[in-house]
This record gives sequence, C-alpha cells and structure tokens, in this order.
Amino acid sequence: MNGITPERANSMRDVLCVELQTNWRVSKMEIKQTTNYKIFKRMRGNREIFLPNIKNIGLSMERKNLLSVNPIIVNKNMEVVEGQHRLYIAQQNNLPIFYFQTEADINDVIALNTASKNWTVIDFAKSYAERGYENYQFILDMHQKYELPIATIVAISKDMKYEENSFVSAKSFRSGELILGAKERALIVEKCEMLNQLKPFFKKWNNRTFISAMLTVFKAKDFKMERLIYKLESGAIIEEKANKTQYLHHLEDLYNHAISKTNRRRLF
Repeated sequence: MNGITPERANSMRDVLCVELQTNWRVSKMEIKQTTNYKIFKRMRGNREIFLPNIKNIGLSMERKNLLSVNPIIVNKNMEVVEGQHRLYIAQQNNLPIFYFQTEADINDVIALNTASKNWTVIDFAKSYAERGYENYQFILDMHQKYELPIATIVAISKDMKYEENSFVSAKSFRSGELILGAKERALIVEKCEMLNQLKPFFKKWNNRTFISAMLTVFKAKDFKMERLIYKLESGAIIEEKANKTQYLHHLEDLYNHAISKTNRRRLF
C-alpha cells in the first residue's frame, strides 16, 4: 500500500485503494466495461447525485476521458458503491463505463466517506434517514422547515455552544449514533421557533456566526424573547457584525436601549 493510510491519504483514490485492500476483500479485481447502464442500481442510503459534481466531472472529461483508469465500484447486486457521478456522466454522453465488483455495503460507503471527508453533513443525515433512523429524519425535517444549519439544530439539542467545525467532524453523528429524546426534540422545536421569529428583522438571521451569538443569548438568565421582538417591532435594527463577540455586544445594547439601569440585563 506504499505507506498510505486513510488519515494520510491525499485523495479519494488513495483512501479508496486502502479500503479495498484492507476491508472489502476483493479476491479478484476484474475490471469490466459496458454501455448497458440499466444493470446498475442505486444503493439505498447512498448520497444523491450532486449537480456541481456532475459539472466538474464533465469539464474534466472534456479535457481528457479517464473513465478507463478510474472505474466505478459496485457490489454483488450491482449497486453503485462509489462512482455514481461518473456513471451518470458516462450515460449522458453514451460512453462505456468501467467497473469492478466488491462485497461492500452501505456501511463501507459511509466509512469510506468519513475517512475521505467526501460527504457533507446533509449527505450523512439523508443516508441514515432513508434507512429508517428516526432521529436523523427529525433533524432533516427541522432543517427543511426552519432553513437552519444541521449543526445548529444538533447543537441546540445538546445545549452547547454552536461550533460548526467541531460538530461537522463529530464521529458519532457520521456513525449514526445521534440520539434524541423527547426533551431534546422539544428543545429543538422551541429554539428553532425563537430563531425563526428573527427572520423578518434580519436578512442574515440564519448566518452561523449570528446563530452562535443568539444561542448564547438564549442561555442568559433573564432573557425574554418578547422584549427583543418588541424592540425590533419598534424600529430597532440588527446590524451585521464581523464576529460573535461583536454580535453579543450589539444585541445586549439593543436589548437594553432606553431601559432604566435597574432593568438592564446582561446577555452573555
């Protein structure tokens, strides 16, 4: 394997080769080709076709068609494990597609894409939801209803600071281990509704930095959403800021504007 590991791999191809040689038990890597695209099936739980990927792959193929040296991978049921975008491009251009078979299943696909960081958070959420993981379906429903980042929604459930980068790399979420009880679900709905109330007053209401500040404000002991909304309805304006700290100071000033000293409140 020339010393390559998933952690050190510099490309999807490197990671793929490692996984094939260590986990997927390829007894005989016989590469085949065909233009009979109907023999291939979508693997349940695999991510959907992503149009920007199609465009990028198409542009690359216009320069040089390398499908013969980059075959797609299918399992024994002819379900596409890796390479569905290449298959789509080949079919659209009536080009032969090259493939070989392994014993991989959807768990191998997820493990591969976790190592290569090829999937987004939404890809993982959709994959688990499609296979009946109710907690992931709930998160997707909230994401679609409130137009909030998935990281925000999960952060609310854990009652923690919103740090997108640390969440996105969380192994437990990518591994299908998200657990939400009735209390967590109720908290998610409550906080999403509160954030949604700000939508008419600030065009960047679902910006991750602003949301991070608002989740901190929500934790303030004496914070009342009704008071903030009253200020906004009375003409106060939320201004765009460069970072969370600036948002916190701005929100606190706005919240306490024209309020007597005894009734002013700290929000962070």
